Amino acid sequence: MSSCPVTPPGVTPACGEELNPVVPWLVLGIASAAVAVLIARPALIPQYHDLVWSRYSGIVLAVNAAIGWALIGLHELGHLATARAAGIPARLSFGTRLQFLAAQTDVSGIWAAPRRIRLTVYLAGMAVNLLAAAGCILIIGFAHPAGLAHQVLAAAAAESVLLLPVQFLVFMRTDVYFLIQDLAGCANLYADGSARIRYLARRAWHASWRSRQPPHDPTQALPRRERRAVHAYSWLLVFGTTACLAAAAFTTAPAVIALLTHAIGEITGSSSPARQADGAAAVAVLGVFQVVWLRTWWRRHGPRALAYLKARNHRDSRGEVSTWSPVRSAIPRSRTGQESPNRSASASSTRSKPPARAIQVATELSLTRAPGDRRGPQRPRPHTVPIHLATCGLCVNHIDALIIPGSCAPFLRARQCCF
Repeated sequence: MSSCPVTPPGVTPACGEELNPVVPWLVLGIASAAVAVLIARPALIPQYHDLVWSRYSGIVLAVNAAIGWALIGLHELGHLATARAAGIPARLSFGTRLQFLAAQTDVSGIWAAPRRIRLTVYLAGMAVNLLAAAGCILIIGFAHPAGLAHQVLAAAAAESVLLLPVQFLVFMRTDVYFLIQDLAGCANLYADGSARIRYLARRAWHASWRSRQPPHDPTQALPRRERRAVHAYSWLLVFGTTACLAAAAFTTAPAVIALLTHAIGEITGSSSPARQADGAAAVAVLGVFQVVWLRTWWRRHGPRALAYLKARNHRDSRGEVSTWSPVRSAIPRSRTGQESPNRSASASSTRSKPPARAIQVATELSLTRAPGDRRGPQRPRPHTVPIHLATCGLCVNHIDALIIPGSCAPFLRARQCCF
């Protein structure tokens, strides 16, 4: 019987237990050669003006967008190829990070791999971007292309370099975020940090209105090292998200509006076919991007928004008065909105057993249902799925037998004992 793991539909991973150790040295050698070329010829260092290579802004936007998404595709293919080389199933999909449209790679079985494999998969995308930038610089330095070829290669090198700092925006769960999460030994840094922020908001609400029941800090049950990492990340999550949304509101949105206004003016007010084509290209790029972003956002958040609006309309129709709360309930809930049957029965029973806790496994997890569930297999989803823990048979912690796509046995995960 073949030992190849089972993958989601449409993905057939390669069988392999270890990654080729020559590849990192090859990437390092090519990058070192590019650095040597830049030292010898400083004029080839990627700069911002390399992205503005024509007086037709719409054409520049369309070509740069095509180059950028090609580089993003190569970035994600780096994750996918590295995971498949290690025998881990993977697939590509679209997602959203705040106002950004993001490509993402589903590597559901990564938690079952050794740490060296996990870190390699996390860093593979950045290595591909570094390799792309180095390749463009070497081609320019040795082949000496002229005209449009030189401009496109320079733009590709600049965009490849610009994609690297984006990975350090860890509040948007980038590659560096998963690297830090793994090194810090955290189960789900983003979920725990978000829970910490909700707790702080609830505590401020409690102090303002002097409610009878004080909030409970969900991070108290975490180990000390993990708790410190979560506390630090929660503040980074708040300030990073605020700064990113502020930049979108006061910088990105006005720039997009100005570009769209200029493009429409070229289409309607210019008699030059070149100007009209330039404006049409800008409108097409902006329109396609927004449509894809809205569709991706709706697929992920639409059902939740509809459920919220339906519940609110139901309360309004019955004349009920609901009090506003700045946080969601800390009780894990199932997909139907009911309380999870795997959670502790009451607050008093949590003294002997830690409360059931929803965790998120892998980067963007797809699951099948647990054994014994008569509802049949769950449709694989490209988004992170909260997992409710049941009682562990090895200790007093809570655990659930989870079937990870690509593994032949249940993948058991619990804190402090089973993982």
